[in-house]
Amino acid sequence: ESLDTIRILRLYPAQSHSDPLEFDLEHRARSELLIDCSESTMHYNAVSYVWGTPVFSHLIRSRQQTAYLKITPSVDSFLRQFRKKTSPLLLWVDAICLDQKNDDEKSEQVPLMGEIYSQARKVRIWLGEGNENTNKVFKFLSLVAVMKRKNGTLSHALFMEALFKIFASESVQVLEGILCDPWFGRRWIIQEAVLGHSVIVHQGSHKISWELFTEGLIALLDVVSDLQLSDVGRYSLISTNTMLSARTRDILDCLWDFDKNVCSDERDRLFALYGFTPSSNTNDQGAPPAVEYNHSWPEVYSDFAALTIEKKGLSSILPHLIAFGGLSESNP
Repeated sequence: ESLDTIRILRLYPAQSHSDPLEFDLEHRARSELLIDCSESTMHYNAVSYVWGTPVFSHLIRSRQQTAYLKITPSVDSFLRQFRKKTSPLLLWVDAICLDQKNDDEKSEQVPLMGEIYSQARKVRIWLGEGNENTNKVFKFLSLVAVMKRKNGTLSHALFMEALFKIFASESVQVLEGILCDPWFGRRWIIQEAVLGHSVIVHQGSHKISWELFTEGLIALLDVVSDLQLSDVGRYSLISTNTMLSARTRDILDCLWDFDKNVCSDERDRLFALYGFTPSSNTNDQGAPPAVEYNHSWPEVYSDFAALTIEKKGLSSILPHLIAFGGLSESNP
């Protein structure tokens, strides 16, 4: 792969949900995949999801290579859900389209991920298979979003009205389930969601637009004291609200606001933010800090800290060092 090309997954159609998954990988010039490209066959969808436990227990068959690729249950699940019945679907899925074991390729391709998601025709957020309440939760979020649009705020009375209308109950525990979905706690989802032009949230066979989904969640902040949420659920609400302004926020602010959003590779605590934050931390050539998977995480952090101090002074990064670094364990 190069800076000008990416791999695209061609997912072949099937009549039945249980039919074996079949695919091929295509190398495409990024210029061919722009969202305004007149030839619709070039358009692709990018998927935002949680990897889950790295157990590669499922298979997907390559038609061209007559070989099988091992995938996780999570990937198997959404590929079956998104697969069409009559025509192929072009997808960008990081676990398949990016060689996760090749540090050189990751160093080259990861800086492009912001553009990969922003150039996608659709970004599909996958929240898992869901349950019998999924459709009602999506309807509830749509309703409270409309209520807030109409009234300017979501009052306790409107909130209770919506609960009874959708769930015929005063119980708010059903909302905890979706707010505790591990997707909200991932670090990469920030750029995946905020950079997309047309973003759809999926859970099982149900879906809702990102606009209504986030408006509904943010409306709940007006009645957060009524929700009896866990710390995880409350964080999901607050981080969703913060996420919507992430594109205009400085990377130091994002490091602070999204400190609890996790990633499996410590280097990605920074790399996952480089794709959408303003380029205030550019070097003398005007380029953002390099994505180098051949460097250890202490090297990556030190390079970032040095550049930040050079550009903004020690005082800009000192609060982070005190709150999150080794100093946080010291005597104040």
